[in-house]
Amino acid sequence: MGIAILSLSALLAAIIIGLSTKINLGIICVGFAFAIGYFFAGMDVADIYMLGFPLKLFFLLLGTTLFAGIGKLNGTYSVLAKQLSNISGGDERRTCLILFLSSALLSMMGLGTIAAPVILLPLLLEVAKEEDLPELLVILLSISGCIAGGLSLWAPTGSIGRALALQIGVESYSSIFVASFFTFSLYAFFLFISFGGLKLKRKPPKPAEPMILNSKQFLTI
Repeated sequence: MGIAILSLSALLAAIIIGLSTKINLGIICVGFAFAIGYFFAGMDVADIYMLGFPLKLFFLLLGTTLFAGIGKLNGTYSVLAKQLSNISGGDERRTCLILFLSSALLSMMGLGTIAAPVILLPLLLEVAKEEDLPELLVILLSISGCIAGGLSLWAPTGSIGRALALQIGVESYSSIFVASFFTFSLYAFFLFISFGGLKLKRKPPKPAEPMILNSKQFLTI
């Protein structure tokens, strides 16, 4: 069995173990990476974790996760969730559209496909609770939106995409971004239909609440 097939099999096993035991998936994957790298690929321990471990990605995810935790704990996300609910006016389908577009916009403006979901999902799950929306649908729409905007030139993934496009002689990068945005918008619409979006209804709007922030919440925003 080749290393590539073995690695994919280990990833599948890690997902199954993580879902069935609730053990952190990253910890399981680190263990599998050591076992495959050391026993099957003949790598030194230092090479496995110093050369193979994505340190930049790790610190990006760690930083954005801690930041999202701050917004959750000090109540910033709850305040913003109520404001997003006010905008939708009780229309659950409109809320889903707002969640998709806001995810795409923030990803497009520079957060990209990696940082945007980490920061946005805790907020959007607050909106799901506020509006009684299916959480899985909200998660899928948000991630689709982040990917749709992720090839923007302002996003890290877009910078990589443009560099790769230039390497193969594609001068007009804007057409790639437009095609990607359209594709994942269509994909989000398919997910919306498949995961109960058509069953959503318009409810009487809740009384609008003014956005009152304390100093910590204002600083978080």
